[in-house]
Amino acid sequence: MARSLTYITFDVPGIVPYQALQENVETTPEAYAQLSADYHIESINLTVAATFGLLFPATYKGVVPSGQFAPATTLQGEHVVVVQGTDSGSDWDILPAGEGRP
Repeated sequence: MARSLTYITFDVPGIVPYQALQENVETTPEAYAQLSADYHIESINLTVAATFGLLFPATYKGVVPSGQFAPATTLQGEHVVVVQGTDSGSDWDILPAGEGRP
């Protein structure tokens, strides 16, 4: 599954509240892969299953508007915002200036 950053933030106040992303910012989409397997043990009528998933969150790289996520003194320069959901308060992380997604 893949979702673009504009899709994830469509119905919520986004990076810039209620505005589209600027054209000069870099974004990466969210990518998710999942692998599942199950095995049925007929003699005891039991099915055992395992699921493994890997998520690469969406990112925004650009100037973060002051006052949006933290005091303006900590947001000078370009930052990478890692977006893991639609809630900007708990699902988004701002990396220090100059750092990229690990």
